Amino acid sequence: MATILNGKQLSEKILKNLEKEVAQLDYIPKLGIIMVGEDPASLAYVEKKKKIGKDIGVEVELYKYDNNISTRKLRKQINIIQRGPQVKGVIVQLPLPEHLSEQKILNAIPKEKDVDCLSERALGGFYTNRWIIGPPAVMALERILSVSDTNLHNKNVVVLGRGKLIGKPITLWLLERVRDLHVLYLDTEEDALNLRDADIIISGVGKPRLIQGEYVKEGAVLIDFGYYYEDGELVGDFAFDECEKSAAVITPTPGGTGPIVVAELFYNFFLLNSGDRA
Repeated sequence: MATILNGKQLSEKILKNLEKEVAQLDYIPKLGIIMVGEDPASLAYVEKKKKIGKDIGVEVELYKYDNNISTRKLRKQINIIQRGPQVKGVIVQLPLPEHLSEQKILNAIPKEKDVDCLSERALGGFYTNRWIIGPPAVMALERILSVSDTNLHNKNVVVLGRGKLIGKPITLWLLERVRDLHVLYLDTEEDALNLRDADIIISGVGKPRLIQGEYVKEGAVLIDFGYYYEDGELVGDFAFDECEKSAAVITPTPGGTGPIVVAELFYNFFLLNSGDRA
């Protein structure tokens, strides 16, 4: 039977340490979140960040804009916000409306305040191992591997998905750390065969129960960043009940990687302000 990694418990430990560090500051640091439109899922995510910020002593302020805002105007607003008193970090809540130039907007965030590590300068520093933080999903993966005593050395790893927030940064981080690395969509029989040989499977696709138990070899480590609402229930990319039978370690959905990613985001915020690990 697999070890089920409790992401909520791990995230609470991270945030408890951060709360102690923030309490030692002589000011209340502010995290600014820029959001365009009224997407319910994004609003829920922002509310979760606001609650966590309050719990650990960080002020989280939401700046909302109409869907019809232009790229130029939004970049200007980001510049104004990041210069505000006590604003030590800035996030642009994704996704953005299609008419906006996403990367140009993300690049408006100064590297030293880019908590999500999505601007070109921050990503460049991360990918060349010359920056103090990385994308929260990568930091969450690194922590999960550590607490589960999972060694990447000589491992065959599969990453499902190529998205900006999960698949792409995780793939680039893994390139120099594993023996074999496959990036798949799982849309061919050959992909399924590659999965069956994997020591570690990391998925961030967002397709419910995409990975069935028959695809998982005995003793594999399964890390699920994908999520999808199905009939009001949050489900992941792995068919959990089936995959759990074969896995050595598995993250559940909900309560797995999600809380850890949010905690790592606030950890990034702390590191950008202090330069020290909590």
